[in-house]
Amino acid sequence: MNRIFNFVNYKSNLLAILIFVLLTIPKTKAQPNNVSESTEILDIYAGFSVFGNPLYDSVSLLECRYSFNRSKVEFYATDSTESSFTAEISAYFDVYDSTGLIFDSASSTFGIRVNSRGEITEKDIKIFDKLSLLVKPGHYSARLTIYDLVGQKKGEFFFGEVTIDPISKTDLKIGGAFMAYETKYVGELYEGNKRLVKNGYLIYPSPNGIYSTEDSTVSIYYELYNISEPYDSTQSVSVKYSALKRDSTFIGEIASREIIKTTNSAVVVETFNVFGWAPGVYHIEIVAEDDSATRTDRIIVPFAIITPITKESLRLTQEKIVDPYELMSLKEKTNLVTYLLTPQQKKTLKLLSDIGKNNFLEQYWKDNDSTKNTSINETRLMMIERYNFVNKYFSADFKKDNGWSTDRGRIFMTYGYWDEKDDISHPRAGNPYVVWYYRWLGAGKLFVFEDWTGTSDYRLVHSNVYGEMFNPSWEDLIQEGPRLDHE
Repeated sequence: MNRIFNFVNYKSNLLAILIFVLLTIPKTKAQPNNVSESTEILDIYAGFSVFGNPLYDSVSLLECRYSFNRSKVEFYATDSTESSFTAEISAYFDVYDSTGLIFDSASSTFGIRVNSRGEITEKDIKIFDKLSLLVKPGHYSARLTIYDLVGQKKGEFFFGEVTIDPISKTDLKIGGAFMAYETKYVGELYEGNKRLVKNGYLIYPSPNGIYSTEDSTVSIYYELYNISEPYDSTQSVSVKYSALKRDSTFIGEIASREIIKTTNSAVVVETFNVFGWAPGVYHIEIVAEDDSATRTDRIIVPFAIITPITKESLRLTQEKIVDPYELMSLKEKTNLVTYLLTPQQKKTLKLLSDIGKNNFLEQYWKDNDSTKNTSINETRLMMIERYNFVNKYFSADFKKDNGWSTDRGRIFMTYGYWDEKDDISHPRAGNPYVVWYYRWLGAGKLFVFEDWTGTSDYRLVHSNVYGEMFNPSWEDLIQEGPRLDHE
């Protein structure tokens, strides 16, 4: 049985947001019986954050926030007098493992009540909610599905790859960053809508990080972990915020703060003045560093500013912004397909102008869309996730933008996540090395990477996968120890 809740309106310059409390129901993987596969599409906007709080020990909190326009769902009269009208919504958040099977899921069902037909057609009311799961480290994909049970509509949002890193209890970490329209500290005893309260802050989230030129501020929420270390004598952690253009061009530092080490973690909420900023896509770079400068972490959070436009245009604009491919520079788009193109395609691409290259790449992805009947190119999303992963973990510079060009980057972007990994960081003799196993390529298929110079410069020295470097004497080679780069 659905429960109906009262609502409070929150007005922003871009949207009026309808706040509500949801009734969470037991997990289920089946879609509602009264919704068919041929339902009308419901536009939804969604994003996710991963909170790797060491207090969770071996799992992280995966939080999916979503929204949709109230005017897009159907209502029915709750009685013959038509004194109120109700919409019924079911939401499902499914997380899939590397084999495509559902690993875990969360769901909720709720009703939306209005008091007149006029309220039903109001255009600027937006519904917000979130679904959460505790997930162990690994590599996943996820799908959010929203059902309008009355109007027979269905909205879906697919996340190509969701990476849950192992919990660190020593490294300084920034976790769970997401954008918001507005934040306000209300305390843990707040009696209003508790589902929108996180660590004492009432947060009106912006799932896709989209704002209007009429909005004078943007807000961001994140958490800092492992602020203090055993025997740590430093007193604070410094955080700097910089604004970047969509191509990562530095605009300037926009804020900084010192966080005193009173506990081992901190909740950080910042609001930035963007009055007068031109429409466009921007990045906020957050760099956290302890006083000793021995521990740092850095993340990039994108957001967009758009001009006030019609709701239909807003939907199309949001769909475009949601696709991370649109946030990439031409150089990054070219890097993305380096290991996918044939030699002839690479030759053709190299000869084209910038406009020609963009058109070539757009056509390439259209031809290589595994699900052409959807608005999402899942193959491209998967490659972008891989590209971001290798740059984050395998880059040799502070910018973290060259991991794709390394041996590990090439193998990861070509074959995806390993099924198993052996990390031999302290061998009895010779250089450190790591072995990646890919069972889906065949029994015993592997790649061996050696720390070539002893400076985390891992290079491929052996693989038994067809077409890759094969060296049956790789173990003897590794035991020789560090070698000069030209060797």
